[in-house]
Amino acid sequence: MSPYLVNGRAKSCATTSCPYGYQCKFSQTAKDYFCCSKQTKKSNSNRIRGGGCERGNALLYPSTQEAVQCDPLARGCPQGYLCLPHVNTKKYQCCSVSASRDNSEDIEIVCPSYMVKMVQEVDGKPQLKCVKSCPTGQKAVDGLCTVE
Repeated sequence: MSPYLVNGRAKSCATTSCPYGYQCKFSQTAKDYFCCSKQTKKSNSNRIRGGGCERGNALLYPSTQEAVQCDPLARGCPQGYLCLPHVNTKKYQCCSVSASRDNSEDIEIVCPSYMVKMVQEVDGKPQLKCVKSCPTGQKAVDGLCTVE
């Protein structure tokens, strides 16, 4: 197990909850509760190219270098990442994906059947992401949100 670090210090969980992938454990030495990783051994999943992402790279916890797990229905990923299945384990994790057209290779995003693709501008560049429904003023056409 390893501690969840915030500004180089272990995060106390005496009064707050721990982030996903961590659990609150009591330290006999410090006489306080701290967030610690749930996994006790390193998985081989991050040794695969891209951390197990079909395209892009896995978002990793800085303190453990483990992939950030997600749930496409409940717990999404930060902006610039999609919740996609690991190429081997099929567990969902956050993968970096850019829909920028200046890449030489065209990136195809595949959303789960209950979601649609939406283009969102981030820092002046288009980003493609999967959403449950199109925003107001848009409708899904062939699985992509388009202006009505």
